[in-house]
Amino acid sequence: MANVTLKQIRAFITAVDCGNFSRAADKFCLSQSAFTRLIQELESELDTILFRRSNRGIEVSDAGKMFLTSARKLLNYYTLAIDRVDSNNLAKVGSLQLGISSAMSSVILPHLVESFNAEYPNVSIQVQNGSSAQILNDVLNGKAEIGVVSMMGIPSGIKAIPVLRAPLGLLVSKDYGGPGKISDLNDLAELKLVRHGEGNGLDQLISTYFPDLEKYFDSTIIASDLTAVLALVHSGVAATILSGISASHPWAQTLNFIPLPTEVFREVHVISRVDTKESPWHRRFASILQHAIMKGKWHSSVNLIETKARAQACG
Repeated sequence: MANVTLKQIRAFITAVDCGNFSRAADKFCLSQSAFTRLIQELESELDTILFRRSNRGIEVSDAGKMFLTSARKLLNYYTLAIDRVDSNNLAKVGSLQLGISSAMSSVILPHLVESFNAEYPNVSIQVQNGSSAQILNDVLNGKAEIGVVSMMGIPSGIKAIPVLRAPLGLLVSKDYGGPGKISDLNDLAELKLVRHGEGNGLDQLISTYFPDLEKYFDSTIIASDLTAVLALVHSGVAATILSGISASHPWAQTLNFIPLPTEVFREVHVISRVDTKESPWHRRFASILQHAIMKGKWHSSVNLIETKARAQACG
């Protein structure tokens, strides 16, 4: 007997409905290669070809058309059985607390909220902006169920999935002047640099790997809010050192981001407590969150991280 899974059946139906593997993979929260493997595994289990592939896309084979009718019925029966045991997702009411920086939320929040609310319209998302240290503390203390952080070292008791990596760089207005390329940190000596807060993940990186960079920050200007930093940079009052994550902020997209000459990066993780009491929608929210990060409009310097754990969470 073929060992066919519901995930494979859903993938097959989604591919048929979408008309190509690219759109179907996007809906399935998988890369196209991972989605294609899922279909190939199903074809192997059934010992038949379900799709004919060509340069024009995919076409359902005769065997695929026959299987489609039964597959839809099977999925409908499964959904009906689950609905009789548990209340429908639309009837679920509650909340979930998310800790995230303002830079990250500015990129992913619209897609995250829209996608999650489509499935759980009666579950509110309580967004708590803060530094990575604050967010980690909120997750550890149960004030946030899920956090998105960038910091050096994840403590025990925390489950962390890496999602992206971004370099540090100089963020400056186009009219401010300054170097077009940074070959050495001494190139920053003549600039007025505003510091974005204190005690955050960026501060950790600078104090650990670039202690000499501290002397270039103007001690008279410290702004804890990213929007205040960007306002100062836009006005030409100062420049700043931030990561490619902050350079992805909608207000930063007209500014120049010049990477520093270093191999040091900010790495972002989605975190939760290992022993946390998960809400019924926790795993689905985490999956949609990671997909929103993967689909975000990031600065070109930002690199997304594909991991097996992340692929499983999105699947």
